[in-house]
Amino acid sequence: MHRDALDFFREQERPAWATDMLRDRGLTAAWEPPWSAGYAPAGWTQLTQHLRSRGWDDEVLLAAGLSRRSRTGNLIDHFRDRIVLPLRRADGQVIGFVGRCAPGGDPRTPKYLNSPASGVYDKSATLFGLAEGRAALTSGAVPVLVEGPMDAIAVAAVTGEAFVGLAPCGTSLTRAHVDELGRVVDLASSTVVVATDHDAAGDAAAVKAFERIAGRCAGQLRAGLPEGLDPSDVLRREGPAGLREALTTRTRPLLDVAVDHRLMRWADQLQWVQGRVRAARHVAPLIAQLKESERGSAVTALAQRLDLMESTVSDAVAVAVPELSREVPPDASTSRRIQEGSTPTLRPPAATTAPPHTRGR
Repeated sequence: MHRDALDFFREQERPAWATDMLRDRGLTAAWEPPWSAGYAPAGWTQLTQHLRSRGWDDEVLLAAGLSRRSRTGNLIDHFRDRIVLPLRRADGQVIGFVGRCAPGGDPRTPKYLNSPASGVYDKSATLFGLAEGRAALTSGAVPVLVEGPMDAIAVAAVTGEAFVGLAPCGTSLTRAHVDELGRVVDLASSTVVVATDHDAAGDAAAVKAFERIAGRCAGQLRAGLPEGLDPSDVLRREGPAGLREALTTRTRPLLDVAVDHRLMRWADQLQWVQGRVRAARHVAPLIAQLKESERGSAVTALAQRLDLMESTVSDAVAVAVPELSREVPPDASTSRRIQEGSTPTLRPPAATTAPPHTRGR
């Protein structure tokens, strides 16, 4: 049924907004294999009627998530007036779709719409771009974790087989996503780049990605992109060369991004020892995610940044490690140490004065 639906979407006439949007963003490659984008027409039942004519009954239409019931009880199309991209298993089988709406529409309309969960599609275990980039990944391409499918296409469109964009599509990175990636890429020796938007939401997504992958990846974990931009933004503003540069020479250790994000909530308390100790405890679970061989340098970097004794930070990490032991795979190999000079540059004052309400105690 999904193959029939993809054929239907690809046979539709593309509206001007769809062709203009992809052209303006340098993403016309989305229409061609391996991405094979199509268009879901704006009417209510075109796909539903087409699939019925192909012999598919209503129960299967509903189970696949290609149709849904309206308030009147009639079946209507799940995707309408959207650029539609197929979602595939790692072996290439189409199992669902993700649709992008026209820009400038009703703000209540979700920009991206995924197929609902079905017997073949689970968004928490499906990485957009993994099937399309499988050959390049097995040949040594660097996986780049992004937030949306257009970002994944942007990465692949301008980097040849050097990088492969991968998007969770509608959810944060999960351990099942990492498992899927690990079946294609040797995480014990690979570099992984996280290229989420460098804003509050994007940094939170980067922290989640760090938590999910740090214990599995013995190679470099890097983060990149200018503040507030995603890969498709960089491609539109700076062109292919700018995006390639952003992914190669403008990245920094992902741990730094995760630590920065965690410390932000403590910014107004870092002038006091107690606040810095609490901040260290809040960051400690991130360091606990690292391979044991990497933790020492991370402890030193955080202690220097917070102007604390290393033993204070290492004690906090020691407490956090058992709490993660059920989730983080055991240390299986020696990993690289965090690069020298990667410590975030912001340092709070070295004052050790206690907060006013604790002085004299």
